[in-house]
Amino acid sequence: MGKVKINVWHILFLAALAYICVDAGSPLIEGDTLWHVKTGQWIIENRMIPVSDFYSWTACGAHWTAHEWLWEVLAYLSYAYAGKWGVWLLTCAGIIAYALSLFGLLVRRCSLPLASMLSALALIAASYAWDARPHVMAQGLFALTAYLVLTAKDNPKKLYLLSFVALVWANIHSSAPLGVLFAAGVFVYPYLFRGAPLERGTEAHKKLGVSTAAMLLASFCSQQGTGIWYYTFFASSHPEITNNVGEWFSPNFHNPVLLPALVLLLLVLVVAALGKERPSLFEALFAASTCALWLVSLRHVPYFTLAGALLIASTVKGVSANHLSKAAAAFLAAVFIIFSAWSWPPAWVDNPKEGVYFPIKAVSFMKENRLTDRVFNYYSWGGYLIWEGIPVFIDGRADMYVSSGKGVFKDYLHAAAPGYGKDVEQLENPVEILNGWGVKTALIPSNGPLDWILKKDNWKEVYRDDVAVVYARDA
Repeated sequence: MGKVKINVWHILFLAALAYICVDAGSPLIEGDTLWHVKTGQWIIENRMIPVSDFYSWTACGAHWTAHEWLWEVLAYLSYAYAGKWGVWLLTCAGIIAYALSLFGLLVRRCSLPLASMLSALALIAASYAWDARPHVMAQGLFALTAYLVLTAKDNPKKLYLLSFVALVWANIHSSAPLGVLFAAGVFVYPYLFRGAPLERGTEAHKKLGVSTAAMLLASFCSQQGTGIWYYTFFASSHPEITNNVGEWFSPNFHNPVLLPALVLLLLVLVVAALGKERPSLFEALFAASTCALWLVSLRHVPYFTLAGALLIASTVKGVSANHLSKAAAAFLAAVFIIFSAWSWPPAWVDNPKEGVYFPIKAVSFMKENRLTDRVFNYYSWGGYLIWEGIPVFIDGRADMYVSSGKGVFKDYLHAAAPGYGKDVEQLENPVEILNGWGVKTALIPSNGPLDWILKKDNWKEVYRDDVAVVYARDA
């Protein structure tokens, strides 16, 4: 077996991967990260998976689908042993699985220089969706699934790994049905069209059929059982969630962070129309379906960057890369390394980056003055309150609050609206909503619309800094 020679193009890919991993540390910490870690601690201490809410005072006892329990356990253990570095490394594990699977697929379709550059572009385009949450590992497992299926001709026996991947995935994130659907799509494809990734009747195709059935059964082996399929659809399509939670919005291409993904999309369209080789129908359908996922919800961009890069690679596989400069590759690798140093170290509660700030001083004041009962809080700060042991009005588990039927999420939106971007006139009776819930303390961003309203009403401002303001009901 020959040795793999490392050259400048491998170094470019590795430098890009290193930068993406380090860059993921900048927005590493957010509210959801904190309640995930806390839940992992609860699971370890109680030796069971939670089935009802115990973090909020508004939906306490409501059914909670803790579909990410395995990642939460890993996150807690990582944090317990290595602090923020452990959580960062866990996040990097998902990114690395994604990147290596992508690179492994690309080098089979085009030259090494093109594979390295396409990998770098795809990773940069996908990176805005990555922080310390379970979906990053899930997207890495999707890429691994695609790699195992699409390279099965080389070694059909590797397909037997798919059921294990699906089992782990189903307990890390409820998006596991995507892997089953992908494998099923590749299996069914040769019955409908020509030019299939795995031809009908081959050993690899037969083993894929068995493995797909095993994946389906493995996807049921979680707390949710067969309900994982319903939950996946519910959480990703309920309008109360998709219309109000930012990561479920369609992409806003005025945001410069989306520019690399837009460039990749334009490249897909250009090479599909003008390339010397036409993409296969399978590659076109894969890219189109994942692009549709992304255009519906921007959090799905890693699925499209994988499929889009594969389509481009197959279309330009006959293009010579001899004219590509190794010096330019070395320069780009150096740039990635410099940016990595710039983004170091990973963020945490005490040093948040990328504009994410937690009300650390305000919460400390609330705890010292016993203002922790029936707190109305800003949506993105719910995880931090859970971290500090304070019952929340709401947190990032929007699906749980919506399915509880108690109107918590809707009332929060009417009272404050995530981001506080609405005019005061658009806020629907916020004081009446707070009164109806019997709120005693309000923890909200400074200088937002609700801050202005409570200041004028029967509430007493007891604390203020540049991040947060605390109001207590004036008896």
